[in-house]
Amino acid sequence: MLFDRQLWRQARSHSLALLFTLISGLSAAACTVLQAYFIAKLVNAAFLESVLPGELLGYVWPVAVTVLFRAIFQYLTDITSAELGLHIKEDLREKLLQKIQSGALTRSADRSGETISTLTDGLETLDPYFSQYVPQLLLAAVVPVAILVSITRNDWLSFAILLVTAPLLPVFMILLGSMSQKSTNAQWQKLHRLGSFFFETIQGIHILMSFNLAEARGRELTEKDASYRSLTMQVLRLTFLSAFVLEFISTIGTAVIAVEIGLRLLTGSLDFRTALFVLLLAPEFYLPLRQLGARFHAGMSGKAAAVQVFKLLGEGAEQAGMGMYSHPTLTQPQGISSSASDGSNADEYSRYFPVKLESVTARYPDTEKEILSNVDLSLDQGAHYALIGPSGEGKTTLAMMLMGMLQPVEGQLTFGGRPAIDYPADELAKLFCWVPQAPYIFAGTIAENICLFDPAAQIDLIRQAGRSAMLESWVEDLPDGYQTKVGERGFSISTGQVQRLALARAFYRNSPILILDEPTASLDVLLEEDLVQSLEILTRGRTVVNIAHRMGSLRNSSKILKIEEGKLYPVAQVQDSDLRLWQDDRTLKGGS
Repeated sequence: MLFDRQLWRQARSHSLALLFTLISGLSAAACTVLQAYFIAKLVNAAFLESVLPGELLGYVWPVAVTVLFRAIFQYLTDITSAELGLHIKEDLREKLLQKIQSGALTRSADRSGETISTLTDGLETLDPYFSQYVPQLLLAAVVPVAILVSITRNDWLSFAILLVTAPLLPVFMILLGSMSQKSTNAQWQKLHRLGSFFFETIQGIHILMSFNLAEARGRELTEKDASYRSLTMQVLRLTFLSAFVLEFISTIGTAVIAVEIGLRLLTGSLDFRTALFVLLLAPEFYLPLRQLGARFHAGMSGKAAAVQVFKLLGEGAEQAGMGMYSHPTLTQPQGISSSASDGSNADEYSRYFPVKLESVTARYPDTEKEILSNVDLSLDQGAHYALIGPSGEGKTTLAMMLMGMLQPVEGQLTFGGRPAIDYPADELAKLFCWVPQAPYIFAGTIAENICLFDPAAQIDLIRQAGRSAMLESWVEDLPDGYQTKVGERGFSISTGQVQRLALARAFYRNSPILILDEPTASLDVLLEEDLVQSLEILTRGRTVVNIAHRMGSLRNSSKILKIEEGKLYPVAQVQDSDLRLWQDDRTLKGGS
């Protein structure tokens, strides 16, 4: 019946709301039985016992009171179940947001769209699972039993008919549910793919327009939307079929009860008050099961959405168990002082070195092509490495594997001779800082972008990081200084200022291993010369892996490594004559 241990653990964490829902539902069921009893008694007194109209008031007010209390308890059931769904949804959304902010989610190609659809549609689908399906499942298990017990004392034959027909409803529910479960899962998978596709389209719309591909992309999006709509209609057809079957069975069951009661009334083997009492309760007996069937689709959709929700929530823990760890630049690691911007705390991290990739093979999920094949790499503390090679050969993939953003298919990653799996994920996350070519700037203040919304950040440390990144002269001219707001993706500031913000983040983070993806590649010569000074300070005393796109990046490298056709091998030190020869076009042989 769509049980999911993780979902039920979430429900049990709000056991008080769940208990109130169950109690109010049972109270409403008790009022239903009393209501049927008092109505049968009233009708019997009015038409068969010839009670005077003035005396009927004593029969009417119990009916009115039970109707009122039934409405109150039903309202309380709806309120408490809605609160249950709301609180669980808020808890899961908060956990997902914390997971995103901590950087524990890997950055696969479609992760952004997948995460957005999970945060929106996925969590909204869990709401009816907890607010409708779970309470109704509890009521469907208890209310029919309570009605059966009340009927048993009055009519054994009706009890037997209800007992025989009741299991037919969950049986058909499960049969039809098994047919639609596969379609529902496929629907959610298609929704995630559609969300990822749409998100990528929005992100790259300027590129599509510049290459005159926006119209073709729009047609492709329309086709994917039509495919998702078709699958949704297929799920709805099965849902309507399930509702029809359940209504049909409950109607037949009620009709059988009515016929056998009528026959026994004619023969005089059953008194009128008992007959009316049982006849009034028969539809109420099937009602919780019918309502459960109507909400069965919400249960299926909720369970399908839960798979994705708990997949994202469990990803950080799973990575920790596998030696994978989170993206390092989202929070300042504890124990690393931002004031120590020269790497003077190197002794604290010596036990993690050397960092080694041993016989590592890598490929991206859902692909068969190997990006890296049997790669060995050893990073010594304080050494500077340049990583070169043609575009698409695996330079960024290698950096991702070092930072734990991609799991090796074969081989292992070790720190100080110990496998990464032996370390807690947050401990390894302290070691790395990533400075990309195109840093992402969030909508917020300059200070918030430097400390990445760290609630414990100190403005003095932020200013020190800004000075080290040569931001101070620019920030001092702004009306609000470090509290000046900037737009998302660096709107309203220049490319050079964006890169300085990225360097300030690295100074603030102060990690012992620095991975650079040529942060000066998109800058002109004058801006590059200024930033090179900041980079020289930043790299001092640290282990550096520089994904090099320009010859100038190789000057301070103690070792140059080249990736080509999935293989990694060292190359001889570049000579000064080669530097002068290649200085004009400022690109490496083979391009990158």
